[in-house]
Amino acid sequence: MQPLITNLELRDILERGLASGLWSINQFNRTAREPTLPSKEFLEEHPQFLDPGFRDMDAYRRSGHRALL
Repeated sequence: MQPLITNLELRDILERGLASGLWSINQFNRTAREPTLPSKEFLEEHPQFLDPGFRDMDAYRRSGHRALL
């Protein structure tokens, strides 16, 4: 059976969500059987995500999302 979404597309979704503060790597992969990780290039540009628990709350607020915290 063909997957509905490719690993590359999933990585793109992860990276966009990380950059906009929607989730951390750990949150994104919470229920995944095979974790999705950001690309080497993304991590070089955003080294704060070397910590898989890091969520960029400043980016979240700048994106216009309202925090529920």
